[in-house]
Amino acid sequence: MQQVLIRIAAVAVTYGVLGAATVLLSLRFAIPSPIFPATGVAMGAVLVWGLKVLPGVFAGRLLLTAITGGTFGPAEYSLAFEAAVAAGATLQAAAGGWLARRIMRPTEYLDSGGRVVAFLALIGPASCWIAPAIGVPALVWHGRIAADDVWFVFYKWWVGDSIGAMWVAPIFLPLFGRFRSLWRSRAPTVVGTLLSMSLLLGASLAVVTNQEKQRLSRKFEKEVTERADAIKTALGRVVAVAEGVRRWSERTSPEALPEAVSAFALPQLPAGATVRLDHSVAAPVPHGDHRAAVDLSPSHFMLRLPGDPPIHVEVPALQVIGNPASWSPVRLCLFDAQVAPPKPIWGADGCREVGRRSLQRETEIDFAGRRLLLRAIAPPAYVARDRSPGMFTADLLAMAGSIFVIAFVLVMTGRTQRVKELVNERTAELSEREERLRFILRSAGVGIVYASPGGLVEQVNDEASRMIGLSESQALRRHLTELVQPDQVDALRARMLAALKSELPPAVQEVTLVRPDAPPLEVLATLAVSRSSGRSQHIVCILHDLTDVRRLQSAELAQSLAEQESHAKGEFVSRMSHELRTPLNAILGFAQLIRGRPQDPVAVRNEKLARIEQAGWHLLAMIEDILLLGRLEAGTEAVVASTVDVHAVIEDGLALLEPEARARGIDIVWQREHARPYVRGDMTRVQQVLLNFLTNAIKYNRPSGQVRVSVIEGEDQWGIGVSDTGMGMSPEQVRQLFIPFNRLGQERKGTSGTGIGLVISRRLAEQMHGSVEVKSQEGVGSTFTLWLPKSRMPAAVVPEETVPGPEDRELCGRVMYVEDNEVNVEVMRAVFAHDKDVRLVTCGTGQEAVESLEREDIDLVLLDLGLPDMSGEEALQRLRDCSTQPCPPIVVVSADAEESTRAWACSQGAADCIPKPFDVAQLRQTVAKVLEAR
Repeated sequence: MQQVLIRIAAVAVTYGVLGAATVLLSLRFAIPSPIFPATGVAMGAVLVWGLKVLPGVFAGRLLLTAITGGTFGPAEYSLAFEAAVAAGATLQAAAGGWLARRIMRPTEYLDSGGRVVAFLALIGPASCWIAPAIGVPALVWHGRIAADDVWFVFYKWWVGDSIGAMWVAPIFLPLFGRFRSLWRSRAPTVVGTLLSMSLLLGASLAVVTNQEKQRLSRKFEKEVTERADAIKTALGRVVAVAEGVRRWSERTSPEALPEAVSAFALPQLPAGATVRLDHSVAAPVPHGDHRAAVDLSPSHFMLRLPGDPPIHVEVPALQVIGNPASWSPVRLCLFDAQVAPPKPIWGADGCREVGRRSLQRETEIDFAGRRLLLRAIAPPAYVARDRSPGMFTADLLAMAGSIFVIAFVLVMTGRTQRVKELVNERTAELSEREERLRFILRSAGVGIVYASPGGLVEQVNDEASRMIGLSESQALRRHLTELVQPDQVDALRARMLAALKSELPPAVQEVTLVRPDAPPLEVLATLAVSRSSGRSQHIVCILHDLTDVRRLQSAELAQSLAEQESHAKGEFVSRMSHELRTPLNAILGFAQLIRGRPQDPVAVRNEKLARIEQAGWHLLAMIEDILLLGRLEAGTEAVVASTVDVHAVIEDGLALLEPEARARGIDIVWQREHARPYVRGDMTRVQQVLLNFLTNAIKYNRPSGQVRVSVIEGEDQWGIGVSDTGMGMSPEQVRQLFIPFNRLGQERKGTSGTGIGLVISRRLAEQMHGSVEVKSQEGVGSTFTLWLPKSRMPAAVVPEETVPGPEDRELCGRVMYVEDNEVNVEVMRAVFAHDKDVRLVTCGTGQEAVESLEREDIDLVLLDLGLPDMSGEEALQRLRDCSTQPCPPIVVVSADAEESTRAWACSQGAADCIPKPFDVAQLRQTVAKVLEAR
């Protein structure tokens, strides 16, 4: 609060003193001042301190009037009038300051031309009409100016306040503004320039004003002199006529005198004048006494000369002084100076009292020995009427020049300050950046070598010095190629030349650094070229120590592989669980239906049993595919490379699937366009892949579609292509095609399948050093191509003879089945149930089997490897080593369907190996073959 009061007092004193000096100067020259700096004080105070200082503006205006004794004319001091003028000045300062504060948000920097001009316009012409708009009507109301003076006074008031506000208000910003820190460096220039320029402008305007005052003064003097001379002439004629009549009266008889007066005196007097001879007051006149009596009134001037008879000459005042309308706007007053103080006789009210105006003149006039005083005063209207174009031109030029000069000063100082700040900021940023770069070079975990375009080392950081085994001083001026092994020099030089000649991304190369006192170090070198104006300037070589990188990469790779394996296992188990449950559901469901409905006809029960068998075989095929996929993933599935006849494989495949295609209405087209081609691969696996392609092409084709088989010759490969006219696949579906168990939504359409056939096909192709290519277009169809290496035609191909097996003949012999699972035992009993000459002996453990074999004569042993008391290897060995009798042939029946298991069993002396679940016909054929061989 104390600070606010101090500011209010400072504003009041500054406004009052500065405004009083301006008013007194204006009165001195009798012309309104073209610049009123007190308005700038008010505007600037509100601009920087807000509306709280408005009482100081009001008090300052009243202080001005107290110092000058009132303003605008010689009228008595009126507090009401001065308060009205002060209220106008206060309201004007509030409006201008508030508007300027609004436009300056959120900054007061004022360094753009548009903002500066808007700022000056708001504190100047746009708001400085408020004080004259309130003050001029108050002047008229109190009779201080005439109606003719209104617009002139308003104009001069508006111009003076506008120029004063524009010159003074901006000074407050660097001295007292809210953001003085922004103006600190600008303050001397802004304040000094504006003050000096305002003084120069004031001096210039004072010279112009003084010249105008002198011109008006000379003109006024001339007009007043002419008017005074006219009045003197008129009054002198009255005295001369009166003297002539008196002389006539002395020489002319009284009877003839009136006629002579009418004929000779009246024509010489102004209109309305009268001459009387007053005989009633005739008296002797002392010799030589010719003193005249003068009677003055506002309407008539009368001269009485003593004589016999006395002569009375009366003239209308207007005929002597003239019509007041012809004097306007100069105001004349006539006083009787014979008395003290002079007594007003005639004239306008505005000139009867002596004021402070400089354009006024008093002239003494003698009327028959009576001293008269003629006073002439020029009101503002006289200045307005007789102003010269130069005065208004000076005002307008002063306002326009003020805006230009102030805007120029503010903009230039603002931009200079902005440039300085930007330079300081950029300098600080540059210093900080240099220090940061030095810190980065020192602490970077990579080696950085800075070299010339020719490859000479100019700077290295600590890490690079450690890597190359040289200090910075030792490394300087060495060539980059000197730091690597000799066999890598040419490659490094080629990289450098390529980087210098083109604008390609940085080149990366693994190099081995040769160090004087340490073993070589493998690093990854990145070569980048800095350019300026399109020209290569320097080479930057970044060295990454691969020791830790490779260790980290190994760890990350191991972790990634573990995560992928874990994810793949989880996804695989999830998909496998779903796929296995489908056939199991059919098996369990139909089994429950058969058991729960014993009354169903045999045909219905057989149909359900067929469904169970179909689901079982599907489940078996799926398990075998899963096991095969596992072996392929593990790399344990061996392929037997041989020369494969492509045409033969296609013919066999078409022969197998022709019935299914015909049943679905699918047309299979194959044109032999090449001589008989041969590829290198596993005959069985090639046929498996082709059958998978053909099966998919038939299953996923449209009704009455077509399957086209083609043989494509490559550079060193043959391709077997299978195209269909099905729905095709999107690019996203193609990307997901080789994900195990992902059937791309076909499971929802009821199409059978496991979702791993293509996965196995691609793995088999890769095992045979080939590949699988897929092309598909939605709505058109898909093409799958198996590519395998070319091979030469074999010297001779001898077809294998096939001997039909005795699946349907009755078996004969004593068979031992070693199995601990009762369900499997029951299945085996059912297999031989209709063979009258087969005696089946079952054993639940390996020890029991050995003991039985020693007691009984056995023709064939069917051995399960998963026994509870001993391993399969031990059981097989003990059965073969039985000493009581020659060992019978042993056929392994195991749930382990791996090919390696079969090979191992045969190597241990087993006659054959049958996987579970087994095909009954295959089992009987194997048993019959072994028994017959025995």
